[in-house]
Amino acid sequence: MNYIIDYLIENPFDLELISQNINWTLYTKIENDKRFIEADTTLKFILSKYEKLFSHKYSYSQKLYILSLTIEIVISTCKSAIMKDSILSIDEMKAVLFEVIKKY
Repeated sequence: MNYIIDYLIENPFDLELISQNINWTLYTKIENDKRFIEADTTLKFILSKYEKLFSHKYSYSQKLYILSLTIEIVISTCKSAIMKDSILSIDEMKAVLFEVIKKY
């Protein structure tokens, strides 16, 4: 997680690109669209691989929602960190972010 956050802060263009385009893949109906089958397979792989990280049993849809929330929180943290007048340093933000993410 540290690497991803540091990368996004150092590459604001990539941060903006991801920010604008990533979450739609989590909510798009994938059933009958061959273009999204690979994305769906990848998401299922990621969610099953990290099953043990979830503190409770969740449905597939709930796991996608948690993943989406986590991505949004990370992106928001990165955007806040690169703001000129940020009230917290990125290290202070990371400490809070990691505690929030642990709860899921």
